[in-house]
Amino acid sequence: MAARVIAIISAIALAFGFIECGRCPYEKFTPNHSFCKPPNPSCNILQRGVGAGDRMKILKLHNDYRAKVAAGQETEAGGLPPAANMLEMVWDDELAAVAQKHAEQCHFEHDCSECRQVERFRVGQNIYIAMNTEAPQKQDWDRVIKEFYD
Repeated sequence: MAARVIAIISAIALAFGFIECGRCPYEKFTPNHSFCKPPNPSCNILQRGVGAGDRMKILKLHNDYRAKVAAGQETEAGGLPPAANMLEMVWDDELAAVAQKHAEQCHFEHDCSECRQVERFRVGQNIYIAMNTEAPQKQDWDRVIKEFYD
């Protein structure tokens, strides 16, 4: 059983390219890549990551707003024309991992474009901050995504 667990962990690590002579695989873009940084020790992180249910909620909200814009139904932005080919957003585990490492730095600012770069495509960045003295029971994604959209 233990050998199976180690084999699975090793396979996952290799799949993500984490094993590369003890170096961070994203160093090829910049030595300051967000994924290569450890969490900020002075940051008191109460909650890490986004669960599967929240991922689905985030994607649905983003895609609902995008569908409204794509259909030409956005009236508050000055009457945008319908989109020619607006694709549906999907969750990307690699981008989520890089974003999580950036969030664990606890600096509310964009990192450099090379600091979030991945092999497959160029990456933009939206940031949001919420401060609490205790971990929230449930994140209000409706409010968060609406604030981003507005």
